[in-house]
Amino acid sequence: MAGVITLITDFGTSDWYVASMKGVILSRSPGCTIVDITHEIPPGEVVAAALVLREASSYFPRGTVHVAVVDPGVGTSRAALVARAGGFLFVGPDNGVLSLAMGLHPDPEVRAMERDDIMLEPRSNTFHGRDVFAPAAAYLASGGELSSLGARLEEWVRLELPALRRGTDFVEGHVIYLDRFGNGITDISESELRGLSRKGRLRVMVGGALILDRVHRTYAEALPGTAVAMIGSSGFLEIAVSGGSAKDQLKLKAGATQVVVQCIP
Repeated sequence: MAGVITLITDFGTSDWYVASMKGVILSRSPGCTIVDITHEIPPGEVVAAALVLREASSYFPRGTVHVAVVDPGVGTSRAALVARAGGFLFVGPDNGVLSLAMGLHPDPEVRAMERDDIMLEPRSNTFHGRDVFAPAAAYLASGGELSSLGARLEEWVRLELPALRRGTDFVEGHVIYLDRFGNGITDISESELRGLSRKGRLRVMVGGALILDRVHRTYAEALPGTAVAMIGSSGFLEIAVSGGSAKDQLKLKAGATQVVVQCIP
């Protein structure tokens, strides 16, 4: 029985690229369910794709095949990966795009995709999404054995997000992702804030200037058009503007805007 395959790419939907991948999958694995997580990753933004995959992947049924193709190194010597972690299967380039999602689970089994007989021929140097990753995903979704696809790897590319800086009364992180509403999702977790809040009231500084004197529960707790800091659905601190876009209004930039949460006794 064919399973579920999800797709994350930076291809957009105005060209034939996504449709070509789906055509290969359905030709190889008729009856499988294909779920588009997103095709709107900014071109070449591997970290953004990795974060989306991390946030979405665990909500699918066990056995789902997650395919992520944001691949600025396509056609180079970078490996093609197939993997199993936490009961899920992952397919994509060895550039870190799979690593944050696989990192949610212990002891992932990661292999190189080496089966030429499964790949589409002739194989393009610039479209491995269609010619390598889509056939591999279809094979796995149809019950193919992961171990038959290639040698197990002990080393693969793992994304290293900037480390938090911690002090006795503060934690410093960054905006790492901007969603379509313009909300800035940071790398500061709810548990980090919980530890600080035991010591006193929290104050949030954004970009070295903006000061928010509390962490709210919802967007609507702030006045329309004003900034708000809150724990979002991902479990991390978000910087938002009630009824507006923090990206535009506060000039947030993923990977650059500094966020400091300080405890005020």
